[in-house]
Amino acid sequence: MAKQFVKNGYPTYASARSLESIQDLSSLGCETLRIDVTDDLSIQEAVRTIEKKHAAVGILVNNAAIGKELMAGVHKVAKDAVKEGAPGTWTPEQVANVTYKAATTRKPKARYRPGMVSKALIYSRYLLPYRMWDSMFVNTLTKQGRKFLAVKQ
Repeated sequence: MAKQFVKNGYPTYASARSLESIQDLSSLGCETLRIDVTDDLSIQEAVRTIEKKHAAVGILVNNAAIGKELMAGVHKVAKDAVKEGAPGTWTPEQVANVTYKAATTRKPKARYRPGMVSKALIYSRYLLPYRMWDSMFVNTLTKQGRKFLAVKQ
């Protein structure tokens, strides 16, 4: 992405925890900044650097690794979802029955949504704007991750 923007004449900043890892972008004309997404000070300093030169950050593409609490939340939710008797889960027999039906029906559906929880999530996704869905999804997982990490410590 940085190559595309700098090639087309946009002032482009590339960032990484290690500047050595993005030296090639520097040689192409990108300005490089050291940013660690887990360090608020490094983020604030980078924004100040850009604002001094350009008055504001125009376009921000955040392509950092998935964080603090989010991945722990994904882990916790996935782990809880496969526990026997968890809300919305199906027994292996129920899954086998639906799979058999899908495999042997004359005109199978493209997708089968087992259980109330998966259907509710899918229909919610259709009804909500992307930003609202993303915010709800990430906030829920992050909150679960914080709880999970607090218990582990």
